[in-house]
Amino acid sequence: MNESRDSIAIPLGSEPSLRLQYMNYKNFVRFGKLLEDLDTFAVWISYKHNQRSGPMGIPSHHPMVIVTAAVDEIPALHSKHISIVDHIHQGRRVNFLSARFVTVSQDPITGRATPNMPLITTDPEQEEIVRRGRAAREIHKLDEEHSLLREPPNESERKLLHDIFLKTVDHNSHSFEHRRLPENHVWLEDAKLKNAIICFPIDRNVHGKIFGGYIMRLAFELAWSNAAIYAYVCFICKRTSHSSCSQGMRNFIQIFFPIFCF
Repeated sequence: MNESRDSIAIPLGSEPSLRLQYMNYKNFVRFGKLLEDLDTFAVWISYKHNQRSGPMGIPSHHPMVIVTAAVDEIPALHSKHISIVDHIHQGRRVNFLSARFVTVSQDPITGRATPNMPLITTDPEQEEIVRRGRAAREIHKLDEEHSLLREPPNESERKLLHDIFLKTVDHNSHSFEHRRLPENHVWLEDAKLKNAIICFPIDRNVHGKIFGGYIMRLAFELAWSNAAIYAYVCFICKRTSHSSCSQGMRNFIQIFFPIFCF
């Protein structure tokens, strides 16, 4: 398991030119920029795991395409030197953040799942990491099974939606077309922000597709901008959740950013 361990350093404290790329207008670290780096590093670690001890420049494993399938919670961080340590299954806790990336390996021709190198644990700590990784995988499977794309809302969810609907209906009009806005509420349609992205070759990954970390960064920055426009205050992101899949030439990605004011 230690063969898939690696680390990188982002010396924000000693290199002003690099710091400029990672700092926002409040002199905090750009979280979207870190998302982009974390995604790159997670896939790098996955490839390194399958390389065994061989050099990274020359693939020594069977043909495979490794992509990010999901990201669990990533907490906020500090604007100092940032060291990211990672290994297969789960990010290792450090002073600034811990993150769990789920990557999947696919055959480049068929697109079907392809096996990775098996993990060999050597101590109880590594066994616990593997156990937690497997538990997280089962949680993701359950989330997919109960997705609205597969199952209809349950009874409590239907009741909640109906209650919200009744609060927005003008009961005096005897028509569903006349809606009223409850006090201290805003229509969801009025709190929406969209963006169109032109992707250039520099933003593609090694497989010629749009780099997922690039999309994650832009999605976070769009979410932050939407929240700031809506509330006219500064925000921090408390939790990040991400899932994606690729079907042929069509890519689908969902990223959720619960954002809180401060």
